[in-house]
Amino acid sequence: MTEDFLHYIWKFQRFNPHSLKCVNGEQLEVINAGMHNFDSGPDFFNSRLRIDNTEWAGNVEVHLRSSDWYKHGHQDDKVYDKVILHLVWEDDQPVKRANGDLIPTLELKGRVNRVVLEKFEALNKSKDWIPCENDFTNLEEIYVSQQLNRMMVERLEEKSSRLDRLLKLHTNDWEEVFYQLLCRYFGFKVNATPFELLSTTLPFSLLRKHQQSLMQLEALLFGQAGFLNENFKGDYPLKLQKEYRYLAKKYQLKSMDVSLWKFMRMRPSNFPTIRLAQLAALINKYQKFFSPLVEKSQVEELTSFFKVEASDYWESHYRFDVPAARRQTKKMGKQSIEILLINVVSPLLFNYGQVKGDGKFKDRALELLEKLPAEKNSITKKWNNLGAPLESAFHSQALIQLKNKHCDFKKCLTCILGNAILKKE
Repeated sequence: MTEDFLHYIWKFQRFNPHSLKCVNGEQLEVINAGMHNFDSGPDFFNSRLRIDNTEWAGNVEVHLRSSDWYKHGHQDDKVYDKVILHLVWEDDQPVKRANGDLIPTLELKGRVNRVVLEKFEALNKSKDWIPCENDFTNLEEIYVSQQLNRMMVERLEEKSSRLDRLLKLHTNDWEEVFYQLLCRYFGFKVNATPFELLSTTLPFSLLRKHQQSLMQLEALLFGQAGFLNENFKGDYPLKLQKEYRYLAKKYQLKSMDVSLWKFMRMRPSNFPTIRLAQLAALINKYQKFFSPLVEKSQVEELTSFFKVEASDYWESHYRFDVPAARRQTKKMGKQSIEILLINVVSPLLFNYGQVKGDGKFKDRALELLEKLPAEKNSITKKWNNLGAPLESAFHSQALIQLKNKHCDFKKCLTCILGNAILKKE
């Protein structure tokens, strides 16, 4: 038994209401269960009850045992003076207010349907990949759809909150925020951390000054990343090294530790050197770095924004001074661009809509996810095995949120799917 389960039982009145009495014998009728409070203070606000012939309006506090009132120190907290009912699973001690008045107590033990209790216990004790794994395939599509819609909005709101903090830190410079978020996902998980560190040690405000020179952009990015601290033989890396040393002295830059970058167990096209060259090409391509994302509404237009090639040197190299076996244009691939649209563009559009108070950008953020294919990873693979819908990135993102932020913490009582299972008696 948990307090969260008692919250659920009271909120949805999932107990036997007939001949309801407080532990002292007073007749009790629930007019309104009240508003569930997820912050500090009593668990339910603005509840309305009839005790004997008197109607009361106030708060309800929930505990497993009535003695928990004293364990939690509520007797010394004036916030709890307006509690009109103490809801407990087991009454083991009379509870009084600070003025000595007895607080009406309702004991729920024996009033909750045994089937509901058993289903809750099964979910709570489940060791499956998700608690409702055995019931998931039997859930109605409408419940799954409603929960995924909720999860997708929740995910974008969480990401939007992080972007709010970045915006505040960079005094509403959208280009700087876009650049920092872009860098994180240009690392494509394996090199996300060093890319993120790079964006903080080499701000966009500095790169902006050299946006028209691809060579200077590469010098700054490769130099700051720590790749230009070797004894080179080739003309191009030597040229970048010389330029970085000049710019580093000018801007008082200190390069990163190159060992932070990972090359092992990845395709050469995903090497951080190639990604850095593509990032330089992208910054060089657009003098206005953020506004095109706001102006473009079609997936094809947004995809085109990221279609860049690494500079000529990288056609024959994957690392400095190490010639490749064959020449090849290093373009941003379709799947890489889709990852950026999902994790960078959609959250930015959503946040832009929130900040500007314009719902059309939030709608575009959601529509973009609906038009992109679902991601393929270990989480979506398991959802697919359970028969979950995976028709678009909207679904995959929502399912990732559901798994990571709800299922893993067994938040079944606040989940539409968990509620649907508990309602089946």
